[in-house]
Amino acid sequence: MLQLEVLYINKAIEFLKNGVDITKLSRDDYSKVPDASGKLIEAAGTTFNILYDDKSKDLLGIYNKIFSRQDRKYKIYSDEEFKKEGRTINAKIDYDTTIQVIKALKEIGMAPFNSVSEELLDPEFLKKIEATRKSFDYTKAFDCEIKNKLTIDATKDEVKTLLALSQYPTDLAQKMFDYFMTPKKEFVLRRFKDFEVVDNRIIIPLSPVDKYDLKQKLYKATNGSYDPKLLEINAVVLSKNLLDYYFCSYGNEFQSCFSLTSSLSAWYGYMPNVITDESFIMYVTSGAVNKTSVISGTKFHNPQMFLRTWAYADNKGDLLIDKKYRGNGTGTTAMIEFICQWLEDKFGAHCDYEKKIKRNLYNNGRGIAELNTQYGLYFYSDSLIKDKDDKVSFKYGCGQAISEIYIPIWKKENTSFFEFTKQVTKVDNIDLTAPHIICNGVLQVLKLCPVTGFPIDSDIDKHPLAKYFTKPSKKTAMLTYVGGSVFVDYLPDSFTVDCKGFYLVSDRSTNRGFEGGILYASNYFTGIKRAGAISLKTLKEHIKGNIKNTKLDAILLRIVEDDKVTIQIFKNVKG
Repeated sequence: MLQLEVLYINKAIEFLKNGVDITKLSRDDYSKVPDASGKLIEAAGTTFNILYDDKSKDLLGIYNKIFSRQDRKYKIYSDEEFKKEGRTINAKIDYDTTIQVIKALKEIGMAPFNSVSEELLDPEFLKKIEATRKSFDYTKAFDCEIKNKLTIDATKDEVKTLLALSQYPTDLAQKMFDYFMTPKKEFVLRRFKDFEVVDNRIIIPLSPVDKYDLKQKLYKATNGSYDPKLLEINAVVLSKNLLDYYFCSYGNEFQSCFSLTSSLSAWYGYMPNVITDESFIMYVTSGAVNKTSVISGTKFHNPQMFLRTWAYADNKGDLLIDKKYRGNGTGTTAMIEFICQWLEDKFGAHCDYEKKIKRNLYNNGRGIAELNTQYGLYFYSDSLIKDKDDKVSFKYGCGQAISEIYIPIWKKENTSFFEFTKQVTKVDNIDLTAPHIICNGVLQVLKLCPVTGFPIDSDIDKHPLAKYFTKPSKKTAMLTYVGGSVFVDYLPDSFTVDCKGFYLVSDRSTNRGFEGGILYASNYFTGIKRAGAISLKTLKEHIKGNIKNTKLDAILLRIVEDDKVTIQIFKNVKG
């Protein structure tokens, strides 16, 4: 038993001996002692001596039976030492009394007493456990802060702000927000069809039996030295709520490359998967809600998590559990083993550690594959495999990186998303159908020219190059040709053109030049390797011949020759 728990027992016995009701005392009261009338006083100048019987001594885990308090300090005595000092016993305590004191202290939350089995405190406990084991209903959502405070309505502004800061292509950002705002009635997971879905979460309660079994597992695995916080676990959550996705690895005790503070920013490519049928986040929680910094001066709400993993539906609608992320406290490995076995036994989940069986995802993972193809979003998965035919399957621990194309604007100038967001001190009106920027600490909609679609200053109505357009264009790329190289000045929305003939990126992540019938172009970063130069004539012919393969309405080409700058627009007749 923990030393502090034994001290609480000693104090409680002293209170009881003096007629004090221990169930009415606060934790602060335990720093004092009762006088003969039961009044609580400071401990200075007082003593109290307790003699436990042998059975109590073994339960408490003490090496001698006598505790002596002198002022605030306790000392353990053997019988011989105690007699030698001529002290007298104030309270002789038998085993039954010790048990009743522990039970009372546990009920008022003074200490958890994790080393004491419930059946010792309640002779009817095992009977109650068995009755609960047979009758418990897992389908009703656990009533907790996550259910009551992290509602769609309560968190919609926070999610909208996160999406605006993330700088996804505007159509994708709107899809993600619309999905978040739409309550689901059920998930495609066949074993959870009858479960209550609250704000796009299934909050599965652990029964009293499950919590008892978890405690036994932890005790055996750690010889009683596990982190007592693990006994606060109340529920397992299966979620398709975008807020949970964002805080999958930030705002709790553990972090990974999916953290908003990570320089790898792996979360960025993964978040959109929330809109697919086959993707979920699974976490283990007390049900509490945390508050976490994202932008300066503002706290965002997020669910408390002891354990987090990505989860998927296979082609049968069964639950697949990916790599587990958790804190480093003693006993977390045993907790993971318990939760996985619990999910397997009760809900037919697959938590493959060693089997590593390849399983097709629900609908062959078409949702994930289509998102990746359409937007070029990068993420590393521990267990997802994208085949040549664009089918996505699951094989535990054998995942692959999904090819990187799209990179958000904030990533070019900041090591992490958090470094970018901490610049924000105020949030203006958000419109997810338009890109956003941070200007003087204010997150605001980026003003676009109504003719060209190019970004413009807030104090002008049109871009200077609007005079070259005969009609408005929402998807126009701006390129500059100089000295045989092509540079990207602006790309609309997706910031990437990747198709037959073109690889245009508005960052520094690609070679620059003309090779194998493909034009590679990026921004003005000088460290980019240069491939073959391209003549102006060849460039014009290439743009004319390949613009139809893009989703652009037009390409505006600035041509710099000596001291002369000319402008030419190439229109996509199919656009």
